[in-house]
Amino acid sequence: KSYGGARTLREQVTALEGREDAVTRTSVAARIEEIRRELDLDAVLLLDSRAQLLAAAGDPGFRELSGAFLERARSALGSGEMLSAYLHRDSQADGGSVLVDDVVPLAGPVAGAAAVGALVLREDARRRMFRLIRDLGPGETDEALLVRRDGDEVLYLSDVRYLEDAALRLRRPLDDADLPAARALRGASVE
Repeated sequence: KSYGGARTLREQVTALEGREDAVTRTSVAARIEEIRRELDLDAVLLLDSRAQLLAAAGDPGFRELSGAFLERARSALGSGEMLSAYLHRDSQADGGSVLVDDVVPLAGPVAGAAAVGALVLREDARRRMFRLIRDLGPGETDEALLVRRDGDEVLYLSDVRYLEDAALRLRRPLDDADLPAARALRGASVE
């Protein structure tokens, strides 16, 4: 389904911006809760054209937005382009959770018009994504990990089997010859 061009939702965002309308607010809340259930997400947030929170559905612990996240959301609103699978640790979210967010700008009423708002489709990465990655390891001692190069370090994007809460916190030197993740990021053989 596409939510970015949803006419009714776009009209409701425009109606809510800058004024209080209980009927519209109730209708919007019901619609975003429906989206949250359809997609099995932890939260769905509705932002206005300035990236201010208009409405939210789902776990209250996932409704807070950090300054860094809002900067990314404003960028998506300005470009009209979806920000997809943005993996981050939001310091404002419950317990510094690792989140996967999709920011879907709601298109303006005519082609080329600025976005009137955005939907934030939010999921706790540990609930599904990290579990799938963990299950990729074929044996008891094998482990599948998500990592990326960050300067001269390996940044672990997913949790590590024997180190609690490592995602987006654990870093290791990229030049560590004994570290399989470092060797892989350098393009060397990993055995």
